[in-house]
Amino acid sequence: MKRISIWLAIFLGLALLTSCGPTVYVMDLQMRRPSSSGYELGGKSLGVVYVCPTAADTSYAKSFAESFAHTLDEDYFGGESRVDIYTLPYVSGADYSSRDTLVNLVMDTEKDVIFLFDGLSRTGKDGKLYVYDSCGKEDAVNTFSATATEPFLSNWAEEAFFFYNFDSSSQWNKAHNSLEDFKWRSAMDVWMEIAEKNSSATQKSCAAFNIASASYILGDLDLALRWLDMSDKLEKRELSDNLRIRIQNRKEGK
Repeated sequence: MKRISIWLAIFLGLALLTSCGPTVYVMDLQMRRPSSSGYELGGKSLGVVYVCPTAADTSYAKSFAESFAHTLDEDYFGGESRVDIYTLPYVSGADYSSRDTLVNLVMDTEKDVIFLFDGLSRTGKDGKLYVYDSCGKEDAVNTFSATATEPFLSNWAEEAFFFYNFDSSSQWNKAHNSLEDFKWRSAMDVWMEIAEKNSSATQKSCAAFNIASASYILGDLDLALRWLDMSDKLEKRELSDNLRIRIQNRKEGK
């Protein structure tokens, strides 16, 4: 997630009607979208594996894999070295594109997504890249040309998010301060306390809605739906249907 801008505003049509009612604040954010390859890699652990049939090409293959991993680190992890690199011994006749091979690598490396380079050569001959996402909807290995990382880099889209607040409450203000600092989990912790302990159905519902929105931002769509369901059961918010549609669309890859 990237920040474009953030402002505090009262959402039109939902202005504060009484001193004890909620205000609605807007945050304008850039949200990560699936890469042009179709893979949605945000929030997942990634591993890069290379196999090289000749000793002469080993250094080239290693360098290529490191460059690929570095680019993914820059895009998905803010430059932190989070994408690990592994080498796989070459076995003549082995099918490195098979699902079983990639699944075994997922289990061995404990990574969600595996990128396996096969046949990289310093002579300029293009190798193959096999990709398997153990968390994806498609339980299959896809093959790409091992030429660039661009198809796997993030796309971004602007989205507006709405959060409820009760200005008269120090607990709500504490959550809102965390929200302004993009400390999503700290804000969620406070909203959870409100949802569990507050006697007001309105405040519980607003807190649950906020948690659903934050979960959506963090990419936990199932958790977002559970909290949105809770919010609706307590007291359905005006923005509930809009958020539910967005969550469902994202789950369907739209």
